[in-house]
Amino acid sequence: MLTISNKYFILLFSILFCNQGIGYSQTQDNLHKYWYYRDRLKYFVIPGPKIGESSIITDRNKLSEVEDFRNIDFGQHSVYTGYYLGVLATEYALLMINGRDHEAQCDFNEATLALDQFVNYSSFALI
Repeated sequence: MLTISNKYFILLFSILFCNQGIGYSQTQDNLHKYWYYRDRLKYFVIPGPKIGESSIITDRNKLSEVEDFRNIDFGQHSVYTGYYLGVLATEYALLMINGRDHEAQCDFNEATLALDQFVNYSSFALI
């Protein structure tokens, strides 16, 4: 016959060990979603040293009631560059921890280009 303490032990055991697959599944789904959106980022930023490259595009293929021939908008450059650098720095650290050095180096190069571009825009603002 099961006592109350045995019932609690069985309940605790089933809660702890039977739900392990659910957490793993959510983690895998979030990881898949992250890399999907990270891949889509290439449509909003083109890494490079030229003017306009390594800048975050906030609106792409925008539609407006006013006849406007500009197809993209850069928005608040400093705010979005900060978000972009935060993503690159976090991704770099996680890739280095997991031993994916080549991909981490690509992120480091991309962050360097973004920082150089930010310095260029800052120097234009001072003129």
